[in-house]
Amino acid sequence: MKAAARALELISPNPEQRDLCATAIDARIQMLRGLARDIGSIPSPGDLKGELKEIVRDLKRTKRNFTKYSEVAKAATFWKDPERQEAFLTALNQGIEAAQFHHDALVIPPGSRQFDNVKAMAASYAAELLRCYSAEPLTPTGRICRELAELLYKEATGKAANLEPYCRQPGRIEPRPLFRVPFAKRR
Repeated sequence: MKAAARALELISPNPEQRDLCATAIDARIQMLRGLARDIGSIPSPGDLKGELKEIVRDLKRTKRNFTKYSEVAKAATFWKDPERQEAFLTALNQGIEAAQFHHDALVIPPGSRQFDNVKAMAASYAAELLRCYSAEPLTPTGRICRELAELLYKEATGKAANLEPYCRQPGRIEPRPLFRVPFAKRR
């Protein structure tokens, strides 16, 4: 594994800690892979807000289309069971209300950019590896830390990225979406 060898070269641990450092590097790469796999498919807050808006629109359209059919057609759809028909409409209304509530509660500050927690963890792991294993004191926000973070990130995700902004504040992790509870509607 060329990445582990390059990471060892950047960290330059004491000879007696070299094997332990290599194991720590491999462990951090595996943790980053798991993190990227687990949260990589989560949409950005902006995309999530757009999807919630589409869900509200589609559910309202479904409700509107369903109510335009004749009572005979609706009864046949539910095998003449008015309770099932009522349960369907109730579930549809609940889905509309829930999607609308979460759409309204999702706050995206103007001009904000998505914070990538995988990149942040790569920067945090790089600073940790340097702090724990480097034979000489290195700045956890310097060039070597950035190179190590970028190496860990590329090895874990397969993508090259500039991690300089994340290396300025190693250890900073942010929640993905920010929700707020909207004020009660005034009548």
